[in-house]
Amino acid sequence: MQPLTQDDPTHLGPYWLLSRIGAGGMGRVYLGRHRDAPTGSLAAVKTIRAEIADSATFRARFAREVRAAQRVSDTWTAPVLDANTEATPPWIATAYVAGPTLQQVVDSDFGPLPSASAHVLANRMALALMAIHEAGIIHRDVKPSNVLLTPDGPRVIDFGIARALEGTDAETLSSTGSAAGSPQFMAPEQIRGQSVTTATDVFSLGCVLAYAATGRTPFGGAEAGMHALLFRIAYEDPDLTGVPESVADLVRECLAKDPADRPSPARIAEWTETAPDGAWLPPSLLARVVDVASAPVPEKASREPDHTGPRVDVLSLGVSVPSVEWDTQLDNVRADSGATSQPSQEAALAESARKRRRRTKVATVTVGVLVASALTYAGWPSDDTRRPDPPAVAAQDFDFSGAWVLVQDSPKPLFTMRMNVPSRPGSDTNVDVEVAAATADAVCVGGATAHTAPRHSSILVVTDFTLRATSGTVQACGVSATMRFIYEGDRGVSLVDGEGGQGVDSMEPDPAYVPSELKGVWEDESGLRITIRDGGLGQTAVLGELAEKGRTCHWEAAPLAYEEERLDTSGAQPRAGSPRCPSYNGLYSYTLGDEDGTTLIRSSSTGTATTELHRVR
Repeated sequence: MQPLTQDDPTHLGPYWLLSRIGAGGMGRVYLGRHRDAPTGSLAAVKTIRAEIADSATFRARFAREVRAAQRVSDTWTAPVLDANTEATPPWIATAYVAGPTLQQVVDSDFGPLPSASAHVLANRMALALMAIHEAGIIHRDVKPSNVLLTPDGPRVIDFGIARALEGTDAETLSSTGSAAGSPQFMAPEQIRGQSVTTATDVFSLGCVLAYAATGRTPFGGAEAGMHALLFRIAYEDPDLTGVPESVADLVRECLAKDPADRPSPARIAEWTETAPDGAWLPPSLLARVVDVASAPVPEKASREPDHTGPRVDVLSLGVSVPSVEWDTQLDNVRADSGATSQPSQEAALAESARKRRRRTKVATVTVGVLVASALTYAGWPSDDTRRPDPPAVAAQDFDFSGAWVLVQDSPKPLFTMRMNVPSRPGSDTNVDVEVAAATADAVCVGGATAHTAPRHSSILVVTDFTLRATSGTVQACGVSATMRFIYEGDRGVSLVDGEGGQGVDSMEPDPAYVPSELKGVWEDESGLRITIRDGGLGQTAVLGELAEKGRTCHWEAAPLAYEEERLDTSGAQPRAGSPRCPSYNGLYSYTLGDEDGTTLIRSSSTGTATTELHRVR
C-alpha cells in the first residue's frame, strides 16, 4: 500500500480512495470504500490509462466484457462490484482480495509449491474457469500473476481484459507495455493466430500448474529470443521434469497441442475433487498468507507528494505480439456439471469431531513483505441501479462459537489446549474465551480474547491470554502470545501460525467434567495405578503412579473435554518432587471397556499408546 499522491483523485464514482495498491501499463489501482458501505467493505478500483481508453475499439469491447463479467460469481474468483466504462478515465471496482500472487510466492518468497498444494490449485482454478466460461468469457491470460493466494484457496483474477485489448491499436499497446496475453503461458492456437476457445485457458492452466510445481515454465523462457519460445510452444513437447506424479498426467493432457485433446475444466475439477488431507498450503507459507489477509488497512485516505513515480506492484503485463489476431465468438460454452460445492459448516464440524487428525508442524520462517493484490478487469453495467453489497469472498463465512481442542504432537514440547468460545466473534467484536492448556510440565487455566480477522470471518485471532498454573508454571504451559485459527471447509479448523500446522477438533460445548462411571481407582498388570476423581476444565482430576525399578513416580492430568462416553485429558505432568514417569504427554482419552464398568481403556491421541486397566474400587 502507498499513500495517494497529489495527482490521484479523492474518489471514483461512489468509492472514496484510501491508498494506492499499484500501477502499471494499463493504469492505476486504488484501495477504495463505497461511501454507503460498512467499514469493512473494501474494493480494488482500477482506472484505465488515457492512451488505451481513447481507443474506440477498446471502449466498445470493454463495455461488452463488463456486461459479461457481471455474470461471473464464484468462490474462486474476485467478483465485480461496479464499473463506469464511459467515465474519464474508465474505472472498475472489484472485491478486494488480500493475498500475494502465485508469481510472487514462487519467484521471490517460497519457491515451488508441494504436490498437495498443486493438486488443490488445479481444482480451484478449474472451478474458477468453469464459472468464467459459463458467463460467456474466455480468460485468454491465465498466468501466475493473475492467481492470488488466500488462506482458503487461490483466486483467478483479470478475466476480460485480454479480450477488451484485442484490436486496439498496436502502437498504443506497445508504447504502454501491454498485450493481450503472456507469451510463456499462451496456447499454440493463440500463437498461430487461430480461434481461441475454452480449451485455450486449459492449456494456460497446465503451464501455470507446471510453473507452480517446479518454479519454471514448461517451454522455457525467452532467453534465446521470443520467436524461439513461441516455436517451442507451438511445436515441441513440454519439459515436465520435476512435476509431481500426482499432477503430471493432468498437466500433460492440458498441454496437448490440439485443443480437442485437452480436458475440460469440469473434467479437471472432477479429476482433482478429492483433496489431500490438511491445509492447502504448507504451514509456514499459510501462516504468511494469513498475516497478509489479516493485515490492517487504512481507515481514511492519506496523501503525500509522489516522488517515486509509478510502481509495478500488481500488474505483470506480457509482451506485445502484434501479428496475432483474434476475433472469435464464444460458441458452445458448455455448463458441465460436477463442480465441487462448498461443504456446509455442520458437515465440516461433524467430520472434524468424528476423525481426529494429526499434523506435523513446521517452524515459521521470517519473510519479507507480500504485496496485497486485488484486481479484475471487468464490471457491472454503468447504470445508476443500486445493487446490494455482495458478501466478501476472501474467506468462507464461519462461526467459531463452541469448544475446540488442539493436540500438538511434535516436535516437543507436546502441547494440548481446550478453548471455549461462548458466542460468535466478529472483526469488531471481541469475545472472552475460556482456555485450558497443558504441556508435559504444566497445566494452565484462564482466559483470552478472540475476534475474527478483518474481511475474513474464517480466521480467528486469539490474544491477550491471562492464565494461572494449576500444575507447574505459566511459562511452561506453551501458549503463544497470539494464536490464529483458520476454517478450511471440509478439513475443519487448523492452527496456522506460530508453530502451526495442527488440526483442531470441534467438541461439544458442554462443560468438561468427569462422569461418575469413570471415577474410581484403576490398575493394569504393569503396576500403573490411576485415580480418577471429580474435576472441571483444567483442574487436577486424574492422578497416576507407577512403581518401576525400585522407584515410584507420580503424575497428574486435567480434563479437557467429555463427549461420546470418552473423557479427554491433558498428558501426564509429573507431580512436584516426583521422578518423571515414562509416558506419552499429548492428549489422553479414557473410555469404559465393558458394560459392567470394570475395565478402563486409556489411549493416546495418536493411537500409539493404549492400556487396559481394571477397577480396584
